[in-house]
Amino acid sequence: MRRRGNAGRRWGVILFVASLLLPLATVIRADGPAIGGASLPIGPGTLTNPRISGSLVVWQDTNGAFGLDTSTGQPLPIPGTGTSEPDVAGSLVVWKQGASAISGLDLSTGAQFSVPVGDANVTAPSVSDAGVVAWLAQDSGGVAVKVWDRTSGATTEAGRIPANRVPLETLGPPRVSGRRVVFPDLTTDPARLSRMILFDLDSSQRLPVNDAFGGKTALFGFAQNRLALAQGARVAVLDFATNAVEAIPANLGPGQQISGVGFDGATVVWSTSPDAGGMTAIYGYDLARHLGYQIAGGQDANVAPAVSGTVVVWSHAGGLTARTVTFSDPTPAITVRQDLRYFPQTGYVVGYAFLTFWNANGGATIFGFPLTNEVVDATSHLTVQYFERSRFEYHPEAVGTPQLVQLTNVGRIVTAGRTDPRTDPAFPPQPLVPAGSDRSYFVQTQHSIGGQFKKFFDQNGGVFIFGYPISEETIEPNPTDGVAYTVQYFERARFEFHPEFNNTPYAIELGQLGRQQLLGQLGLYKPECSPLYIQKPLLPECR
Repeated sequence: MRRRGNAGRRWGVILFVASLLLPLATVIRADGPAIGGASLPIGPGTLTNPRISGSLVVWQDTNGAFGLDTSTGQPLPIPGTGTSEPDVAGSLVVWKQGASAISGLDLSTGAQFSVPVGDANVTAPSVSDAGVVAWLAQDSGGVAVKVWDRTSGATTEAGRIPANRVPLETLGPPRVSGRRVVFPDLTTDPARLSRMILFDLDSSQRLPVNDAFGGKTALFGFAQNRLALAQGARVAVLDFATNAVEAIPANLGPGQQISGVGFDGATVVWSTSPDAGGMTAIYGYDLARHLGYQIAGGQDANVAPAVSGTVVVWSHAGGLTARTVTFSDPTPAITVRQDLRYFPQTGYVVGYAFLTFWNANGGATIFGFPLTNEVVDATSHLTVQYFERSRFEYHPEAVGTPQLVQLTNVGRIVTAGRTDPRTDPAFPPQPLVPAGSDRSYFVQTQHSIGGQFKKFFDQNGGVFIFGYPISEETIEPNPTDGVAYTVQYFERARFEFHPEFNNTPYAIELGQLGRQQLLGQLGLYKPECSPLYIQKPLLPECR
């Protein structure tokens, strides 16, 4: 796929990487907000899965689903018997009714409604204040995420795992924000990684958010067109409007993990599992101020925090607890940091030193879009990242020098063995070009470049970016489209002349050597589920 002009530059992780390149984005600061108490007339008992929107709180206990308007102290009219898994957004409340039904209530009008779910078993209903409901449905055909628009009455399938793949793969509970849905595609298949999927109800398009974590769990929140996802020792927040990602340290102690995430689009809250001494904690992070703080800590089993505005609520052994979080200064506009950038074209994230290098040296025109997140090369033990036209390497021994980020010699790798003049006359060393020629000769490799190839080489970084030429011009088919072009190989690139764009800035394109090298790494991806197909999530051939 070609990128013309600046089209590839229109897009500013998830995304979501934990490696040597990603130092902590911030630290928990002592000068945080005031943490107050908020009394909820709820409990004690085994109360789980609290959700909050404004003054409305819903939860589940062993007897069913319940809710409370904290501004009035009045319970919400949710029938407790046979109900479970409630959710709330704005004035709308939904809950699971038995095994195969979802009911709802519009508190602004008092109207009750039923979500048309068919005969499937349903779990994990989620609602937005735009009247969109999403849920997991399991039937004989597999597991699906279904989405219902209360305004139109239409039901859409956002994704499905066929029944024969369910033992290895499943879909996780969805979350809704406005008219968009996010849900995890979870796998234990060693040939794949789990990923998040964004589904837009208006366009019916799926967008892979990332392909960066393993296992069959995902802790995340989705609100105000922003996604907060727990990734290892961090919570990463992706703003879909800007494609910027902010990596937040989770402040985990030895042996601890993140046990729950809550998010209202402006504040992220998360809980930790007990450490060796049985201590747990609830932390928060303000996206507008880029400030982290501790909300609670102790030896209680803090679980499943939720947040709305200044109120944080979570379940524990004695019922539900709520705390108010208030700042003395006015709230600035929310800006997710630009240290990381998510690329929706391929579903991956570029960050910090790699992003700086990508931006400074030609971006998509020279390197293409990312085909992986950061990975550790098993042979060199370097942190690397694959792009369509190259591979980046992070060299920590070169911190403070221009060699911190180096490019792999992908040109040499994909042309290995092509130096026999009997079979490939373009690659053996060539005689010195006479003085006065319009060609540049490189004694380092005994090859020359001229014409439009030379002009492109000189104007786009020269030896620093492309390395030395390792062949003369030759004609060969492009592995991507099968069309024969005049090409020339360099240590780190392949130049292609496209006559259909002669005398335009697009006459020279770079071959996708990063993609070729990546697809040769069979330990990373099986070809049919490689990043070649990343824009088509949930493909049958990837099951």
